[in-house]
Amino acid sequence: MEQGTEEESVSDTAEFQVLVWFDPGKMTGWATWSRDPNVGFASGQLPQLEVSPFLTELAQELGSQLAVGWERFLILPGSRVKHDGSALRVIGVLEQVVHDHGLGQRVPQPSSSRVLGLNHLRTVGWHKRGEGHANDAAAHLLSDLLKTNRLPADLKRRIVVKSTPARPRKRKEGPDGNR
Repeated sequence: MEQGTEEESVSDTAEFQVLVWFDPGKMTGWATWSRDPNVGFASGQLPQLEVSPFLTELAQELGSQLAVGWERFLILPGSRVKHDGSALRVIGVLEQVVHDHGLGQRVPQPSSSRVLGLNHLRTVGWHKRGEGHANDAAAHLLSDLLKTNRLPADLKRRIVVKSTPARPRKRKEGPDGNR
């Protein structure tokens, strides 16, 4: 049986109830968001060897209601940064669990896409002090929700209000015509 291409197996339009994004590495960040406002948002960090049991448990609990995304990790030729391979191993684990449980997969995002989310984590109340990997995963999640227009209206309003520059006030003229 022939396997589908990556483009055929991932989707930004698939329906889900819960979305989880990962920032893969030795210490892997994760962030979840549920359409159910009573569940909402959560994030944290895991050592790489705890990623598989964590995602497997979510998959067993939620089944096809769960969609999974992760940062697309690229090692570019000529890069002077040393990589230990942990991010690629975590991505392999994520792909396997997604495949084994028939979960929805989001299109992997480059690391640059989290910038949009990082700018607004505090605004929406998702920033966790001292947990950089969790914040990176949350930024990918927020970026995905913004790009696909799935972010709840109240959170969108917070971002718009914060991002809208204040208009300069017009000064009133005094009785003598001076300001």
